[in-house]
Amino acid sequence: MKIRHIIFLVFFAFITSSCGTDSSSWEFGITSVDPPDGATNVPLNQAITVTFNSNLNWDTIVLGAGFNVLNTATGVPVSGILTEASANAILFTPDDDLEGDTQYTIIITAVVEDVFGNVFGERYTSTFTTVVLPS
Repeated sequence: MKIRHIIFLVFFAFITSSCGTDSSSWEFGITSVDPPDGATNVPLNQAITVTFNSNLNWDTIVLGAGFNVLNTATGVPVSGILTEASANAILFTPDDDLEGDTQYTIIITAVVEDVFGNVFGERYTSTFTTVVLPS
């Protein structure tokens, strides 16, 4: 019986030590942005989705603090609503259509945290340009 117990403990130790990820190399971060960085001809009614690699602490997702969308040329923030697209994704829907032929900057700051208390460690920016309106 002792041999079975020892074999089980060795097996259990092997399985649990090989199943996890190396937490020293993992960082809380962004996996995708829609529209993607550098996108052009983005529709004026485009909603913005930012997806992270961990579930978000929604108490830290605040428009104007940890999450911003700005007109790049003027620095004027775009008003809109932040909602939960999924447990790990933010959906920003502008209140009004975006301006045509205009570059916008999405900014995520270190205020954003995941459910485990990991802080988004850097300022992230992504830009896109809306469609040119016909003259």
